[in-house]
Amino acid sequence: EIGFVDGIIEARSERRTVVVTSRVGDGSRQLHAVDEALPAELASFGLIDAPEGQLFVQPLVPPLRIIVAGATHIGQVFAELARQIGYAVTVVDPRSVFASEERFGAASAIAEWPEASFDKLGLDRRTAVVALTHASHIDDEALTAALRSPCMYIGALGSRATHAKRLDRLAA
Repeated sequence: EIGFVDGIIEARSERRTVVVTSRVGDGSRQLHAVDEALPAELASFGLIDAPEGQLFVQPLVPPLRIIVAGATHIGQVFAELARQIGYAVTVVDPRSVFASEERFGAASAIAEWPEASFDKLGLDRRTAVVALTHASHIDDEALTAALRSPCMYIGALGSRATHAKRLDRLAA
């Protein structure tokens, strides 16, 4: 059983999806990596009939995550709202005076540049990146890294004029 639990913990820490199947007849369980050639019925949640008997199928997917680049006042409010509705939230800002536990409480705060912290955190299909620093050089670094990743959503705050300048910088 230890290997089973360790496999779930490892998948969770690596933000990989796994599927647990439990045989109803005898309670035996199996852990399947999603990259395995799984039958289509194992992609759902619930009871299925299989050749070896009835199985309960439970996909374990990594939580949706938002990385907020910018430990600003808007970042504080946004991070708290996102956390309250169930997102795993990490706030990244190289300005350590802003990226502190006192300001962000339950959200994780990392006082590093976006590129360095994103490399450690990993940007995947269940991650959104939102740039809120009001400092173009920090926002641009976060957006450039996000645009090169498979993340599900990329957003940035700014007026039309700020956004136009941002698009010019990113295009260059």
